[in-house]
Amino acid sequence: MSVFVSWFASGGWVMWPLLGGGLLGNALGLAAVAAAFATPHRGVARALGVAALAGALLTLGIGGAATLHGLHAVAEAVALVDPSMQAALREVGTAEAYTPLEMGIASALLPLVLGFTAAARAWPAGPPGTAPR
Repeated sequence: MSVFVSWFASGGWVMWPLLGGGLLGNALGLAAVAAAFATPHRGVARALGVAALAGALLTLGIGGAATLHGLHAVAEAVALVDPSMQAALREVGTAEAYTPLEMGIASALLPLVLGFTAAARAWPAGPPGTAPR
């Protein structure tokens, strides 16, 4: 088993929605950037850019929530074991609990950059009624 597959498996079932959110965010972000630079219709680029940003933030939120849940589960498990094993269990459990957050950050980074780029490019620079850049 490769290192990535074992790391992915250690994060649990929540890694699948994080992966899906990252892939969807990448697709939305790429489409948003293409629309922002290739078409004169800025509304589509704005909508896709905001959707990519929202998807990236949702992915980050899911990763963070899963990490908090994992840390809570580790604290409960550590309380039930022999005191001589608590430090080792806490160390391993905490490392595994942060896996979804790492995946969330990795999955959301590019969609955040692409979505922000497209939204910034597509948003009008001046007051309403002025020509787009």
